[in-house]
Amino acid sequence: MSEPIVVSRRTFLKKSLALFGAGMLVGAYPVFAERFWYQINEVNLTLRNLPISFNGWKIVQFSDVHYGFHFGIKELGRLVKIINELEPDILFFYRGLGAERV
Repeated sequence: MSEPIVVSRRTFLKKSLALFGAGMLVGAYPVFAERFWYQINEVNLTLRNLPISFNGWKIVQFSDVHYGFHFGIKELGRLVKIINELEPDILFFYRGLGAERV
């Protein structure tokens, strides 16, 4: 039979604090980093049977705007500015699957 592992209070507290700190860092990443991560991808599309009047149109699609506690009017204003600078002819907003109805 193996002997029980004895852990001192100091060792337990150090490991618990390290685990708690790591959890806080992982939880803080989406709040303080990801919400300012805007990604712009340019894609040229060729579509058969598209009327010539649409030739050269710029479409902007954006998604994953989690307006609320961590993403307020200031951040939304920054996003609107970025979109306006792209000078789109048409704009699409994708809320995502499972989004609550407003």
